[in-house]
Amino acid sequence: MAIFTIKTESNQLKLFQDIFKFTSLFIIFHILVNISEINNLGLFSSNLLNYDFLMFIILLIVTFSIYYLILLEIIEII
Repeated sequence: MAIFTIKTESNQLKLFQDIFKFTSLFIIFHILVNISEINNLGLFSSNLLNYDFLMFIILLIVTFSIYYLILLEIIEII
């Protein structure tokens, strides 16, 4: 059972779900990048699996995990 429930019409359901998904993913990722020790995301600077690239992948995994495990349990769009 979600804490917040947003009810929409059936033709707008997919639109609101996508807007909520991508907005929350971008916000979570932005927060994680700002609190991490990455100053400059030089993802393609030297090596294939450099430190910045691995941190980027880890932050993406944490971002998607927060979205699917926490945010979808708090807010439900039906």
